[in-house]
Amino acid sequence: MVKVWDVRNFLCIQTFNAPVEELSSFCLTYSTIPTQPMKKRVICGGKKMHYFEYDEPKDQLLTDEKPCISVIFNMTLLCFITMHSDCLKIWDAKTGRLSSVYRGLTNPGYELTCMILDSR
Repeated sequence: MVKVWDVRNFLCIQTFNAPVEELSSFCLTYSTIPTQPMKKRVICGGKKMHYFEYDEPKDQLLTDEKPCISVIFNMTLLCFITMHSDCLKIWDAKTGRLSSVYRGLTNPGYELTCMILDSR
């Protein structure tokens, strides 16, 4: 069984029953073909592969159409930092709420590709 959770409000938004005896791997994928709607899939693997399409909630204040590239937990400030190709978002780890969004961090035509926190 695979469950897709919305971590902002801790609600289960979808459940998939994978018809496999043993699930050994899974991943999330998305299609970026400009002429087609974005298809998001959960791929489960065992002896066979199974594909499940899913939809994300569309709260424009919280979600991005672009996928999350990286997530870092800051133990000092008790927050999660999510990186997308064009912005960083800071989430309060205690409440799950979005506290800050930083856009315009790169020149036009460039994307964010990695992030790291220093000791401070």
